[in-house]
Amino acid sequence: MKLLEMFVNLDIYHEDIQVLIGSAKDINKEIKKQYDIADVMEDNEGLTMVLTNSHKEVLPQIMMLIKDDGKDGYMFYDTLCHEIVHGISRLFVSRAIKDDLENDEPRAYPSGYVMGMVVKEYKRWIKQPSSNKTTK
Repeated sequence: MKLLEMFVNLDIYHEDIQVLIGSAKDINKEIKKQYDIADVMEDNEGLTMVLTNSHKEVLPQIMMLIKDDGKDGYMFYDTLCHEIVHGISRLFVSRAIKDDLENDEPRAYPSGYVMGMVVKEYKRWIKQPSSNKTTK
């Protein structure tokens, strides 16, 4: 199985969310190659990270990693939704945006957008023959 890698751009927040979907082995291999981080996915169905550089400065990117077998099961959507909540929370923290329990639209709109973009690409990806499953 190959890896789905995509970036969801949230223009209004000047932020890209990097999304990697695939087997734990493929995700770990890609993370090691791109960021020199060791096996992060062995015990996780999903993981959301904000990367920092060697000076502990936050890099302008949120990364969501989601383990999936490409069979379009409910666990994928459950995990995706869960990680989007974390991703948007990290976005709010990095932009010093305060949550307002009386008006959750600032959180709902980007959450829905990320979900829609990822699901659209995921549906395309799972239809591909496994030898071609790499998307950027």
